[in-house]
Amino acid sequence: MTLISAILVTGLLVSLTLLSTNGSPSTGTKKPTATAFALTPTLPPPQLHVAGQQIVDDRGNPITFIGAASPSLEYSCHGNGHQEVADFMAMKSWGMNIVRLPLSSAFWRNLQGSCPDYKQTVAKVVTNAEVVGLDVLLDLQWNAPLSLAIDAKKGGTQCPIPTELDATFWREVGTAYGYDHRVLFELFSEPYAPNANIWYHGGTVSDNCNNRYDTPITYTGIGMLDLVNAVRATAPDTILLVSGNGWGYDLSMLGPAYPFPDQNIMFSTHPFGHPNYEQVWDWQRAFGNAVDAGYPVFISEFGQYDCGTDYNAQVINYAKLHKLSWVTWAWEDWGCQGPGLLKDWNGEPSDPYGTFIRQQMLSASQ
Repeated sequence: MTLISAILVTGLLVSLTLLSTNGSPSTGTKKPTATAFALTPTLPPPQLHVAGQQIVDDRGNPITFIGAASPSLEYSCHGNGHQEVADFMAMKSWGMNIVRLPLSSAFWRNLQGSCPDYKQTVAKVVTNAEVVGLDVLLDLQWNAPLSLAIDAKKGGTQCPIPTELDATFWREVGTAYGYDHRVLFELFSEPYAPNANIWYHGGTVSDNCNNRYDTPITYTGIGMLDLVNAVRATAPDTILLVSGNGWGYDLSMLGPAYPFPDQNIMFSTHPFGHPNYEQVWDWQRAFGNAVDAGYPVFISEFGQYDCGTDYNAQVINYAKLHKLSWVTWAWEDWGCQGPGLLKDWNGEPSDPYGTFIRQQMLSASQ
């Protein structure tokens, strides 16, 4: 099914006037790009907040988010060219109600003049998603603690903990999107601090940052609580996701030793089907105890790398059992080993990975 046929099948309320075509940078093929549209008038989106372990609207109705990450803005100043209205309509046709957008704080601050129009690009992508009815999870995926030349070129990378530069990023993002009831924030996608104390309070770390640098860099960073406090200065009501340690997976430290007093916070986990870790038998320790203790948990990234579906099925079943929102990785044409949901940018799912996820999304949306 092509993107356009997928749009027609879904019967969405947005009508598009297709005025031009752009080439796909990854395949060289032509695809329609929506450059003008008319949106059926609707009521303003409700103010969402966290009540107990669930997200609810302003009438108390529970909201379960289901979606996928749309990567590229973390490593490319202008993205991959597949974050247009038509792309998000294709996501909507799968049954999604949210898209997760990984971002770069280095591009945001235009490090060394590397990306002067990044904020405008992000704003356009957010609008493209919202106009078709998707909520948006803005996620700080890559940072650049030392502001090196390679960071300006590539958007940074994944370092263990954030810095004050990232706190500034969130204050500015809060100013830009704190008013928008359709936007949530994931403050630091995948921290991997040496211990829970540094994850929470910050400290000095030394790491080659996901193999970006030839030798380890050493820097003093801030903790998750500092990011919460930073964004609350400009976005007092936005739902915030605080990722666990261990590449966003481990929430076992939650408790009295590391309190988060804010009432509109959730805690995100990223289970992936690695051969030797993050396996199902470890979930109870990593995040199950937090769920059982009443913490609001959001599965904001998950997947498996062997083109299978068994691990993903268990993640989705766990989410369904505990009424958790979930966002999978990733809306890309990387093939199932990526793991990517798409076989190609015409909207065909990878098989069986994308096919299975699409079936689960459609089932949940009904």
